[in-house]
Amino acid sequence: MYRKALQLYLKDADTEAGRGRKSLLWGGWCAMKLNMDQIALEMMKKAVEEDPNYAYAHLSLAIASARNGDKDQARISKKRYLELVEQEPYEKRECEGLEMLNKAKQYASEWLKSFIISVMDRYRRDMEICLNSGQKQ
Repeated sequence: MYRKALQLYLKDADTEAGRGRKSLLWGGWCAMKLNMDQIALEMMKKAVEEDPNYAYAHLSLAIASARNGDKDQARISKKRYLELVEQEPYEKRECEGLEMLNKAKQYASEWLKSFIISVMDRYRRDMEICLNSGQKQ
């Protein structure tokens, strides 16, 4: 599923409409879900270049950077995300999608429920990596 979505986002990213839909950003998330961390990082960097004032792009870049072992870039991106959110707060969609997953989980079969829980757990781990990247170890 993520592989096909990534292919579609990559194709769409080169179009004006794709830029408006943030195809690089969402494609980067697909790449991360596929453990294609270098591709995810490249896509997130381009997403930030396309829209440097989109806070979630900076948060996504922070997570991708942390997953690639670049703690300095992760800290810079996290700091920029926090600056943008402070300047212009936005209604977060429970970690940009977890609310939807929580609702879907209620009605899912056992296999799908297990899959949804694993996706949510992975996201929480990624967020911990991002948040911890700003702390000295």
